[in-house]
Amino acid sequence: HDLMAPMSKLSSQVRTLNEAERGRNDDTEPPAITAINQLYDRMKHLFELVSVFGDNVAGAFDRIDVLQALNLVIAEMMPNAIRSKIEFDLIYPDYTLPPMYGSPVMIRRAIHESVENAIKEARKEVDARAEVVVQIKLMLQGQYIMLFVKSKGAKIAEAQEKIELKKLRSLNL
Repeated sequence: HDLMAPMSKLSSQVRTLNEAERGRNDDTEPPAITAINQLYDRMKHLFELVSVFGDNVAGAFDRIDVLQALNLVIAEMMPNAIRSKIEFDLIYPDYTLPPMYGSPVMIRRAIHESVENAIKEARKEVDARAEVVVQIKLMLQGQYIMLFVKSKGAKIAEAQEKIELKKLRSLNL
């Protein structure tokens, strides 16, 4: 990144400044040094975000319909899901979710990565021929919009469980 060299230089200068201040006899840190350290920590955090997420982290505060974002991600993933024998069990709230504000790219990325991780986990230890179910649930919890993504495992196993439950119920009658 273009920021690596200036951040390294700044880090070196802040360390030098802090070492020079420690040599003073006064135990209190001057307010200017405290402010410089706080600003450096904030810049370091922002640098880490940019290095991980790229330019998408740059403060977009758009109004986002999370349900629409989820549906777009699912639509994008559907062809691959069909080829991989993945079925999505989508559970939508029966109420209107409030909008979110932020970066639509980052929200879609978070949804995509959550669903993708569930698919990878669902496919572990499951026969490649078996259809796998990934449940995705969107709901409001207090003031937060919650996205739950969970592997339900092989669809065959789910059907077999229902059959076994029916057998157990018939034995108890």
